[in-house]
Amino acid sequence: MNLLYFGRRWDAPMLDDALRVPVPVGERCLSCEEVVTAKDRGFVRSTLKANGTGLLQPQHLECDLRLVLGHVYGVCGCTGYGTTRVEAQLVLMLLNRDRCEQGRDPL
Repeated sequence: MNLLYFGRRWDAPMLDDALRVPVPVGERCLSCEEVVTAKDRGFVRSTLKANGTGLLQPQHLECDLRLVLGHVYGVCGCTGYGTTRVEAQLVLMLLNRDRCEQGRDPL
């Protein structure tokens, strides 16, 4: 299965072979549980419920980044942060700051 993403494309090699799908407006993010809006970007993740039912669920780009890079930037449960979208947006802001300092475009 190809990686599925939605919204405006961003600079990431992982999207080179990914399939762009319509923005799942009105569905809730897998991580932060906020509703996805037409302006959002992110991934559609396959998940498995306890009863074995498979689902496709959207996840905001910043929420996905927070899961890995939150530790790099100290915005994680280890340092007292939670899993809200605001915290995920902070991680994206810090990443973009670093990208700009390196002469790269922000995501």
